[in-house]
Amino acid sequence: MTVQNSRKIWKSESIRFILFLILSTFISFLLCETFYFSFLYSADNLFLPVFIQDMFRGEWQGWILPPSPYFFPDGIVMGILYLCFPFLYLPTVYGVFQFLTFQLGIYIFWKFRRDSYYARKYVYQVTLFLWFFIILSIFFDESPKILHTLFASAHHSTGFLFILFLLGVRILFPNLFFDTKSKLMLALFVILFFFLYISDRLAFSIGGVFYLMILQEKNQLSRFPNNRILYIFFLIVFFGELTLFYIQQLFSIPKSFFILQQKIFSLDLFQILSLSIHYLYDFFKVMFYKTPTLFFLLGLSFLAIVFQGSNKRKLSILFFSFSLLVTLLIGRFTYENPFPIRYFFPFLIYSLLTGIIQLNQLSDWSYFPSKKIQILLTSCLKISILIFLVFSFYVKTERFDVSLKLPPPKEVDYEREKPIRFWSEGKWESIPVTETGEPYKWITGAFRLRSSHTP
Repeated sequence: MTVQNSRKIWKSESIRFILFLILSTFISFLLCETFYFSFLYSADNLFLPVFIQDMFRGEWQGWILPPSPYFFPDGIVMGILYLCFPFLYLPTVYGVFQFLTFQLGIYIFWKFRRDSYYARKYVYQVTLFLWFFIILSIFFDESPKILHTLFASAHHSTGFLFILFLLGVRILFPNLFFDTKSKLMLALFVILFFFLYISDRLAFSIGGVFYLMILQEKNQLSRFPNNRILYIFFLIVFFGELTLFYIQQLFSIPKSFFILQQKIFSLDLFQILSLSIHYLYDFFKVMFYKTPTLFFLLGLSFLAIVFQGSNKRKLSILFFSFSLLVTLLIGRFTYENPFPIRYFFPFLIYSLLTGIIQLNQLSDWSYFPSKKIQILLTSCLKISILIFLVFSFYVKTERFDVSLKLPPPKEVDYEREKPIRFWSEGKWESIPVTETGEPYKWITGAFRLRSSHTP
């Protein structure tokens, strides 16, 4: 093959890949505006746009923030998008941006790790699998729909994807921290992990475990003398807690560890074990009946673990156990939630990425074993695109019914308070209250300008 022909092929493949990303971005926009609309524009997911709006207006004091404040990277990204796009489309734009960044991150990693050909193929495969499971979720009319947090802000997804970015850099440049000229990079990573800790401790915990496992797998822990890496993580946690203590003077943030301690210490060991077993049984039962596609994907994750090497298998089992423990501690003993599926999102994405790598290694796709299979899978891809394009125009989106001319009720439930502020672009505000009329002080800025509340 001549150099000129190879350049033509490279340009042709690059153009196809760019067109694929454009089409994928358009489909992501349709997904956010249709199937995922009710979730992206719900009270929980509207916290960050409304909070960022108050930050730019200088009305941020007195906000009641979630246990994970999501300042970084969620807040930084949302703040930039706030300056560039219409406010009422921020949740959709955030979802589209996050998915596109996810695809580009995969491409850049494998381009450096292998080559551009394998990188494009891997992005095609990941996107195809995601669309396949999303279509199944839509077909079964699941609630919540599978992988919805992949398009969400302030749900640990952005923090986890940021962790994948940091670990990707670490894998691509294994001697990055050990070169005398690169000590600044180690300092930069410490600063980024610090910001992540005060913003999303769950993502930080996942990142810390991953980082230590990678160092152990590469036999590089010894290059940090006297367990210095553990001291670095300890200092991050220590100064992170001090910073959070100061932030709590400005914002009201629930003290998760204190709540967990109170509930755990009020029970004996038998009660803890009994409640844990029943909760996990109910959790997987709800997953099976409400989100069968998610249950099926979890089964495929376990199947992928079987074919992994010993080190990767240990990491996968540790990751699953960690996800299960977090789901139990938060969903049952801290902030009671019968189905906190977002804590399993990192494990599912990790399983999907590693599973496709394993599939490539087992079947040696280059592209596919036969021409018939190429035609079949390409046809499935085109059909899935067609289904998205056709259905998306017919699925009705229930936009929040709020009048910009008449003021809403002064007191509403939690599910209506932030949508009222969002759809009126801050012109109208209501106070969230419970069924008994008591103020409901949970993830809201409704009380920031009020010293007291009289129902």
